[in-house]
Amino acid sequence: MTFAIIACDGLWKTFSNEEAVQYASAQFEAVAKEELPRQLGETQEHAKWRTVAERLAAEAVRRKCGDNVSVLLVKLSIV
Repeated sequence: MTFAIIACDGLWKTFSNEEAVQYASAQFEAVAKEELPRQLGETQEHAKWRTVAERLAAEAVRRKCGDNVSVLLVKLSIV
C-alpha cells in the first residue's frame, strides 16, 4: 500500500518520517483484522483510513508532543 502522511508539527515532534510510516503501516495491518465501527455513511475502507490516522495522532499525544496534532493520510495510486 502506498500512502502519504500530511501532518502538522505536533506529529513530527514525536515521530521521524520513517517511524510515522512504520507505525501507520503496522496499524493498517492491525485494522485489517478488526471490525471497525463506522460513522454514518462511511465505508469500511474509509473507517480503516480514519482509524489509522486517529491512532497515529493519539500516539503522538501519548508520547507527550505538547502541541496540537492533525494527521491526514492520502492513499496514492501508481498508474
